[in-house]
Amino acid sequence: MNRPPGLGRALAALLVAAAAVLAYFNAAPPIALYDDALFVPNHFGLDFGSIVRLFTEDSWISAGHPMGVYRPLTLFTFAVDQAAFGPNVSGFHITNILLHVGACLLLYGLLCSLLRTRPLKDGGDEPLSAATFAAAVVAACVFAVHPIHTEAVDSIFNRSEILAAIGVLAGLWSLAAWSERKPRRAWFGAAACYFLALLCRESAVSFPVLAGLLLWLLDRGQRRRGLAKRLLPVAWLALPLAIYFAMRHAALSAPPADIGPLLSEEPPGDLGSRLLFTLASLREYLRMIVWPHPLRVSYENFQAIGNVGIGIHLAVLALAVWARRRAPGLTFGIAFFYLALLPSTRLLTSPHFSVSVAGHELFRPGSGLNKVAERYAYMPSAGLAAPLAFGLAALGRYFSASPSRSRRKIGVLSIMIVGLGSALLLTPLTLSRNVQWRNEVDLWEAEVMADPTNPDAWRLVIIPYLNVGRNEQAAAICDIVAPKYRVSPLFHHNCGLAYVRVRRFTDAEAAYKRALDGGLTFAHVNLAVLYRKMGRERDSEAESRLAVEAETDPAVRHFRRGQMLKLLHRHRWAEARNEFEQALKLQPNFTDAAELLKELDGVENPRP
Repeated sequence: MNRPPGLGRALAALLVAAAAVLAYFNAAPPIALYDDALFVPNHFGLDFGSIVRLFTEDSWISAGHPMGVYRPLTLFTFAVDQAAFGPNVSGFHITNILLHVGACLLLYGLLCSLLRTRPLKDGGDEPLSAATFAAAVVAACVFAVHPIHTEAVDSIFNRSEILAAIGVLAGLWSLAAWSERKPRRAWFGAAACYFLALLCRESAVSFPVLAGLLLWLLDRGQRRRGLAKRLLPVAWLALPLAIYFAMRHAALSAPPADIGPLLSEEPPGDLGSRLLFTLASLREYLRMIVWPHPLRVSYENFQAIGNVGIGIHLAVLALAVWARRRAPGLTFGIAFFYLALLPSTRLLTSPHFSVSVAGHELFRPGSGLNKVAERYAYMPSAGLAAPLAFGLAALGRYFSASPSRSRRKIGVLSIMIVGLGSALLLTPLTLSRNVQWRNEVDLWEAEVMADPTNPDAWRLVIIPYLNVGRNEQAAAICDIVAPKYRVSPLFHHNCGLAYVRVRRFTDAEAAYKRALDGGLTFAHVNLAVLYRKMGRERDSEAESRLAVEAETDPAVRHFRRGQMLKLLHRHRWAEARNEFEQALKLQPNFTDAAELLKELDGVENPRP
């Protein structure tokens, strides 16, 4: 390989890492927002018992709400962070930033391998010229600073997206670098990376298809028999997949919690409707990457209405077919985007979808999966860095074809100018979005501003307003939004909390009942407390019983009974303590039960 003058591998890696750090240096606040607050500070240790529980339980069980999600290695990284940083939440965020840097460096290495695969007439590879080398650096830097990645980097719990991407990119780079010269090393590394990626997030499941596609596209004109021999080891990836499915099935033997739908209507369950919805969501992901503004956490109101962008997908896929032999890496990048996104689309995350073998269910989506989310685009967007790299490399080749040395320098300079221009456009958006992730009021107000017609955005802003004492504003949102839009049971539940704060008890009762009608069973808890405030003791006791009876998980039922005793019967706190202890016996990592038990200890045994 020709080394570009004045720009070695170490310097290039440093540039990519610096770009990632520059875009996310302000993404380490000392607070945990949204789902992060359920997992940080972490309640798992690094002792043998805790580690075993990490790999044998639903990843949401510690939050008291099993969601059908299995990501033990992600939670293990939280335990490592807890051991390293203690209660300092900023440390968890710093880990996310460093992991993002690692993903960017792996992408840079993979792009270099892809750009070397442009075949020459004599059967060899095109040397990696200075311009081509610069194209890989710039494309990796654009990925590093892209604002679409803010949700994955700023949210501690969503580091699962980064970890899965690291595993997939490392596995692909292993194959690209060693599959011909050292195939055993290549496939062992790929299988190990695949297994670890699956333990971080289920979206890595598409890796075997990506691996086969990579080897097929990077084929140097071998005969079909030779290519088939190279592709045969892909079958070995079924082994880590089978082990993962067995571990997942054993850990998720209990059904996920039913917390009620976020929206009052789910997309239709028939395959045709799900396919149209998937095409529309894929178009939206393309839009997010090309035009990342505004940025949102909730896309719950996303609907596949009208043109779903089939023409856009056909054009992109036609480009991939056209580039098959001219620029195979470009084809691979486009296919990477679609295949990496597929496990997160409604085709595979719909409640109507499941995978069974001989009547034995292996996979059913967890109840906490969203229809569309920016974080899902983290790994797929790495694929779209390849078309960018190949486009920039083509620009460089245009200038380098000239015998003039000055024109070749212009080619490298042009690539760097494009990269610098992209970074100047994207980095400010990323930095400003990081600022919004530092405060829950700012984050959810930005959500409302991004799409005022999204009722879920209004739901999200109610609780932060209550937390800072803006009770009247929270209640006003309920008065205006609920009659205007189709809202979720969670929205009604939050409105019940807001109405209680402003002592509109009749409105609070109606809101809680609407939440119950929508399937939000834990609204019984707050309705029981409300009836106690209103002096309706008999109704309070009835709702308390319903709150317990609604729980099917034994540990959660003990927790709910203890919670109702703690809230409603101060003289029965000894019974409440026993219920929390029973819940913790059944589920040692039941965070909510441990916290309420700690509260009882603090009240019954106050400090001198």
